[in-house]
Amino acid sequence: MTPPLNQAAYHSTFRAVSNALATTDPIVVAAAALRYVGESVDGFHQLSGATVDCRAGCSFCCWLRIDVRAHEVLLIARHLRAESRSAQLAPTRDRITQAAARVTNITYAQRHTVHQPCALLDHAGCCTVYDVRPAACRRYLSVSVDACEAIWQGEPPASEPENPAIAEPGRFAASGAHNAFLAAGYDGYSYDLMAALAEAMDDPECEARWRLKQPAFSEKSRSTVPDGFSQEEAVARLYAELTAASS
Repeated sequence: MTPPLNQAAYHSTFRAVSNALATTDPIVVAAAALRYVGESVDGFHQLSGATVDCRAGCSFCCWLRIDVRAHEVLLIARHLRAESRSAQLAPTRDRITQAAARVTNITYAQRHTVHQPCALLDHAGCCTVYDVRPAACRRYLSVSVDACEAIWQGEPPASEPENPAIAEPGRFAASGAHNAFLAAGYDGYSYDLMAALAEAMDDPECEARWRLKQPAFSEKSRSTVPDGFSQEEAVARLYAELTAASS
């Protein structure tokens, strides 16, 4: 049975985002939803009383491979275009393109062997898109940087880096936000951040397609999945469940 706090995190986030989508520009809602998830995780942290070991410039959790939703990618693309002068944007786009090439057309197992820092980190290891970082980044709070470093080095950690009292409600809050967009008809596929971001930076029509409630990115940018699993079937099944629940 799902713990009550996790249920509350999911349903309160789902309701808040769903209500906002009925009256507000969806890209504005996407930004607000991510802030809401981050604030929720901060609240779970305070409730848990756990000591978090995260620190500025620590990027052991900022790996190249990360799964995101279309609206998260579009927000980052907007941020990069708005915040970076052309001279600064060019090398960032090059890193994104190179990172996308590393994760395109590889298998699920191969993707999990890709071990490289996120292309959106600066030279000091800090996130250059922190204000619009994806929910997966916002909901990760480590209680042991040593454990994070061990995982980064490919070694078994002495202890788990996440506290379940923070991590689990955070995952449910993020799912509530994502599922609200899917229930409203928006793209529900899971994408590889770098592959989809490379598309978003090259093709301004990605956001236009998303606003029309079509898949924003090509199939090649979707997250790789284990053999026997179909994103199309999973998204269709979840959409049907959400639609039935709302009615």
